[in-house]
Amino acid sequence: MDPAKVKGAIVLCLRGEIPRTDKSIEVARAGGVGMVLYNEELSSLNADVQTVPTVHINEVDLATVSAYVAKGNATATISPSTLETVEAPAVAAFSSAGPSNLNAGELLKPDISAPGQDIVAAFSPSIGGNDFALESGTSMAAPHIAGIAALLLAKHPGWSPAAVRSALMTSAVDRTDKGNPIKIGTYDATPLNYGAGQVEPGSAFDPGLVYDSNQQDWIRYLCGVSADRGGDFGLGDLTGCDTIGAIDTAQLNYPSIALGRMVGKQTVTRTVTNVSDKTSTYSSSVQAPPGYQVTVTPTRMQIRPGHSARFTVQVTNTGGQFDTWADGSLTWRDQFEHEVRSPLVVHNSGLVVPDAIAGKGTSGSVRIAAEVGYRGQLISQLSGLTSGTSNVVTLQGDGPSWDWSTSNNLPVPLPASISRTTLHVPAGTRNPLVQVTSERPTCSHIDWDDEEGVMECTEFSLNVYDKDGKFVTATASGRDGAKVTLPDGAGDYIVVVEQEFTENIPSGANAYTITSYLPGAPGTSTGRFTIDPKQRAVQPGATANLTVRWSGLVPGQRYLGVLEFRNGDGSLKTVPVTVQS
Repeated sequence: MDPAKVKGAIVLCLRGEIPRTDKSIEVARAGGVGMVLYNEELSSLNADVQTVPTVHINEVDLATVSAYVAKGNATATISPSTLETVEAPAVAAFSSAGPSNLNAGELLKPDISAPGQDIVAAFSPSIGGNDFALESGTSMAAPHIAGIAALLLAKHPGWSPAAVRSALMTSAVDRTDKGNPIKIGTYDATPLNYGAGQVEPGSAFDPGLVYDSNQQDWIRYLCGVSADRGGDFGLGDLTGCDTIGAIDTAQLNYPSIALGRMVGKQTVTRTVTNVSDKTSTYSSSVQAPPGYQVTVTPTRMQIRPGHSARFTVQVTNTGGQFDTWADGSLTWRDQFEHEVRSPLVVHNSGLVVPDAIAGKGTSGSVRIAAEVGYRGQLISQLSGLTSGTSNVVTLQGDGPSWDWSTSNNLPVPLPASISRTTLHVPAGTRNPLVQVTSERPTCSHIDWDDEEGVMECTEFSLNVYDKDGKFVTATASGRDGAKVTLPDGAGDYIVVVEQEFTENIPSGANAYTITSYLPGAPGTSTGRFTIDPKQRAVQPGATANLTVRWSGLVPGQRYLGVLEFRNGDGSLKTVPVTVQS
């Protein structure tokens, strides 16, 4: 900042991306005497330890302050502070929110909330000279939960991690101290913002019931996630999924219930364990999400200490708004004033179909069961099939190696080998995909050659930029190489393959095959690719059976196509179709 302009002045400063406290340091350096830090959009207000007297204002107050400053000769004074009691808790505007895309919204995240904004905490005096500071973020909220969990385990050393989590979640509060909805800024927050609610430590020590789970339950859950995503995680090889089995995410014995792919009717099962020292009779009460009917069976359970009971929760779509999350809760109460509350969130996704479709043979078919959550038309549109266009590239450069000749005897990585090619994606292309493979296995499967002492694998990254050099997407090599999906429609891209630094990589490992698949692009389709029916009337809760067929493919090739589902108003979901002929 220009000291000639700033000296003796109060600076009106945009929050922006630079650390907030760095801004007041710069104001002080330039001779400023104060700062008004402002938000342009919904965000948190923070009571930082600033270098100059500072006030932090929101986007609403900004309009008033800006209008006053615009008149000229603006001044400000600091008056004595007053103590104000505010309604709490609230969700910080910077908090991450659900749903969890990894689980298609079928596992509610976050789990729980804790104080995390403007927390007075010990601080390094070497930074700013203060022993304490006001800090915000997960780094403040997480210690609250970790500390409470440690106290719970001290009281109940036999509890599993899942039992501790359950006790914290089912005893959390989802209303303010005045009984109102928790807010995020000026808006009502939802379980997608705060999970089960804000932690209430005292109640967690005697939760009454817990939703417990063990290692096998979680492996079965991971196997289910892997299968749902087409085996992307390779968990079948690592855990023996064929032997141990798999479960749908919604069936994991979790303290919350999330149905991210609701269309008509769905039932989940839960098991609770009595961790109190008394035989209790629990009765269920439900706050149903708007537009849904919830039935709990049984509605009453008598459970002895240390024993468990199972129940089911059936959720029926009776008019849930399309493509919208709705929330409610399920609470179990007993005669000893235990209240075991679970958030219940539902999303009418409109359509539930596989995330990917795979087939084999030069001709064949795959049947698809499409579950629908709306009334209207289900329209199916195909693009492809295409076998893609491949070319082999040889990486140029010094290669991935280390320079050990430095004066301090520390290795320095030399520049990696790279290749740079261009790709034109024509108009009409759907789900264009670029895949890079190597003759050698990638380093997800390490194979050491004991005689030569080298690691016989390659490790590389695939990076894509637009024609102006702006970054588009990137990925690292995995078990089957590396692949990225590009935006639909026309575009020109720069594809860069970079071999990562790997010590003693064998010579000749820098040849790679780049294959581009452009379904829907003119002149790229091969064979016959159909779906029946192309269009049909549907209603909420119905299952539409569709059949994808192909024929006329060349043996021994991999084909890629795209199946898009629409409802007449727009796209519902795009599904990649892979056929190995």
